[in-house]
Amino acid sequence: MGKKIIKYPLSKREQRVWNIIFDFISDKGYSPTRQEIADMADFKSRNEATECIENMVKKNWVKLIANKNRNILIK
Repeated sequence: MGKKIIKYPLSKREQRVWNIIFDFISDKGYSPTRQEIADMADFKSRNEATECIENMVKKNWVKLIANKNRNILIK
């Protein structure tokens, strides 16, 4: 039997970022950079995007690939 992955609820802000990531990957075939996410979400800095992404990793919504610039995978 396979291991069940539990996805924890996202905040409204995280949901907005997830939608940006999903739409970007669907349209272009690769993930956006943190700066592109920050720009599309109207964040003041790239760090705000990074914080949302890190929270989504903890909540099992996305996975990061090490040593890549466009490293976000949707689970």
